[in-house]
Amino acid sequence: MFLSPVASCLRAVAAVAVLTVLACTFAQFNPYAAARGARLNAMTSQPTACGMPRFGNNSDASGLVGNPIQDGLNEAVTADFDLDGRQDMVMLYGGSERGFNILLGFTNNRVVWRDKQPFPEFPQWLVKGDFNGDRRTDVLVITQQGELIVWTSNGNGKFARGGTVRLPEGHLGNLNDYLPTLHTADFNNDGRTDFAFTYLTTELNYRVFLGQTDGALRNGPNGVLMANGSLATGDWDGDNFADLVIAENNPGRILVASGKSDGTFGTAAEIYRAPSTITSVAIGSFERSDRNDIFFTTEQRNGGTANDLAADSYQVINLLNTRDASGAWVRRGVANLAERLRIRSLLDMTGDGRADLLLGTRRGERNGTALIVNAAGQMCTPVYSQSWGIANPLGDVNNDGKPDVIHRRFQNEYYVNFNEGVLSNDTPPKLTPLSAEYLVTQGASVQAALVRIEDFDPLLPGSCVHLETLNLPAGLQVTFENELCRAGTATLTATCALPVGSYQFTLKGTDLGGNSATANLKVTVTGPPGPPTIVSAPASIATREGTSVIVAVTEPNVTLPSGIQYVFRVTNEPNVQRTLLLDGVTVTPAVTGTADPKTAYYYLNASAGTHQLQFTANIFCARVTRTVPLTVVGASETCRYPAFTSARVIEPGFFSKLTLGDFNGDGFNDVAALHTFPREMRIFLAQADGTLRQVSTAEAPLDPDSIIAADFTRDGKLDLAICSPYFIENPANQGLTLLAGDGAGNFRRVLRTNTGSGVMTTGDFNRDSHPDLLVHTLLPSTPINPSGSSFLTVLLNDGKGEFTTKQTFNAGAPALGYLNDDNLLDLIASGNPMTAFIGNADGTFTSAPNLLPSPGAAGRYEV
Repeated sequence: MFLSPVASCLRAVAAVAVLTVLACTFAQFNPYAAARGARLNAMTSQPTACGMPRFGNNSDASGLVGNPIQDGLNEAVTADFDLDGRQDMVMLYGGSERGFNILLGFTNNRVVWRDKQPFPEFPQWLVKGDFNGDRRTDVLVITQQGELIVWTSNGNGKFARGGTVRLPEGHLGNLNDYLPTLHTADFNNDGRTDFAFTYLTTELNYRVFLGQTDGALRNGPNGVLMANGSLATGDWDGDNFADLVIAENNPGRILVASGKSDGTFGTAAEIYRAPSTITSVAIGSFERSDRNDIFFTTEQRNGGTANDLAADSYQVINLLNTRDASGAWVRRGVANLAERLRIRSLLDMTGDGRADLLLGTRRGERNGTALIVNAAGQMCTPVYSQSWGIANPLGDVNNDGKPDVIHRRFQNEYYVNFNEGVLSNDTPPKLTPLSAEYLVTQGASVQAALVRIEDFDPLLPGSCVHLETLNLPAGLQVTFENELCRAGTATLTATCALPVGSYQFTLKGTDLGGNSATANLKVTVTGPPGPPTIVSAPASIATREGTSVIVAVTEPNVTLPSGIQYVFRVTNEPNVQRTLLLDGVTVTPAVTGTADPKTAYYYLNASAGTHQLQFTANIFCARVTRTVPLTVVGASETCRYPAFTSARVIEPGFFSKLTLGDFNGDGFNDVAALHTFPREMRIFLAQADGTLRQVSTAEAPLDPDSIIAADFTRDGKLDLAICSPYFIENPANQGLTLLAGDGAGNFRRVLRTNTGSGVMTTGDFNRDSHPDLLVHTLLPSTPINPSGSSFLTVLLNDGKGEFTTKQTFNAGAPALGYLNDDNLLDLIASGNPMTAFIGNADGTFTSAPNLLPSPGAAGRYEV
């Protein structure tokens, strides 16, 4: 019989458990925990009075060197390596040092470190077997680089390095994800241990390596099993040759490929088809017969999610090695699981000659382990544990005939837990109420410690007393926080359907041996505080169709921002909950806590007519409601608003500046747009149907500040002026660029000057009918001039596209207009104070500080 040694996790708890007391209201429930609890409740058909093994007498595996392998699969194995009749142990270590520790002789339940065997490779997994046929137990190290290294035993606790086989690239990938995948057996019946494993590429493959007399391994059979699945090895057909037991995931099928004397395998034949996905498989004796049976786990996904695991179901199923009258293989034991687990090992933990199951999560998932005891051919209710960390079943370490367990609690702390056998659990637990009365407000929840649990046998690390409620009054809910065994914090919830008064219910606790005890508990439901008071609310609300009205729901003494016209206010009571309904439909708050965390804002937009606006405030089960009409009138006939069609993309890209003008003389405004990447100017001509058509491009200056269209060359065709900003580090890039238009939408550069940098505006400043330019330049701050500076430059046009600097003066951003009756353009510049400048006939400007009132010290004018 082949028993695959693989990793497991167990959990240790104390013999006394207390349900912790915490007080809170509106308790949040864990849907994951509730789902697992729901599945546990459904397991009533399974036997619970099973003898469970007890693990205790922790032995510290002290004196280890190096860092133990993190989460390694089979990181330790046991055997009598020095042939003294006692079990020894070999354990991998890694890090800056790499190799395995050799621990010899468990004397008086103490493990003793004896020696180490270093090697340069990075070890990952470890299996044992007599690979050279000398009747001594050797070890096989599988490295992270995909090497198989046999270390043959000398019979005195020391090892010699044998042959090395390197696996093809990618063959170890599956070992990191699924359990089990490592298998040892004498596949060709030559008296030497062989090694097999599965790996996943696009299909599930297997590879066998055969043991040799020199301790090396040679390539044996290999092939493709199926598209997906898992593998176990053992003698199914009773011919003393190891067979391949294959579990195909989806569709769920069990197939067997019979082993042959040369180590090869026959064609896989289907022996069972499952109605759900099969996730793992193992082979072992279920009824102490002369043949091995098959165990497998299934997973039925019924739409379950992380918040609704109750919709999924998980099982362990046993397939007996016998046929019924119809010739079908008999399905015997079935056990429901509370979560997604896979078979890690089959071990006779109770000494009755039947295989018991050790299950665990897939690597990478959260730690979780279940032990299912096979009692008289029936699988008992799973016992769950979580907190032992990394653990491995080791076999009989202390030579007492019972398999033991090693686990790592911390980085370098290993402990061996010895199997003390099945205890006679005839002592019922003791449940003592921790309070004579538990108070719950109607409509609220409270977390409370209900009972103290004492005098129960900790049969297995992680064992506990399963709690359930009896005679629970309708409307009272009791939820236990711990999803595994109902021990931990409990939450009492009194719904609004439960009247105020005192009630009693019974709490029943059942241990793993089937013994139970009860405790009677009293719960008093108190009334909620008085309902909240609506301090103020509008008698009615009116608005206009097409606009939104803002309604605020708030507590008193809250300053609301301007623009909120309709306010419901309630008394400042704790736990007040507020809802707002428009014509019976709940309105979602648009903004919460803008002015105050006690305020919620609602935006209402309804069609013309009369609507009902209902505001409800409640404290637990007590509530108050106010209903007011909302009148929406149609759009006013005296107010006309412009209508715009939906925006559409004319040309995708990175455009920074644009200007409009009739560049081809067809009476439609065209577009000149400056594109950033690539840096160029693009001309789009307007069409009669309102669309734009790109007709030309031209190189644009670096990072332009503004673009403006005017007939600067006085030929009756629009030209373009582009102005770049002021560059301190590279002044060659600043200044003015003039592009002359040809009347068809094409432009050519006729002027490039460093004069004038910034934002332009145009006007005829000297009344010569030529468009001139006024450029606003903003200088950044420097160490010499920390505040920066701002000035205006007047550029006069000679009518041929040539510009002359006429005047430069300090001023802010300008606005052109007429401030007097001389028909010369004037300007107002922003700043503190804002300043007016009067235009002169020569194109210059003169400051007129008294023309505008000063804003005073409180502010500044902006143009």
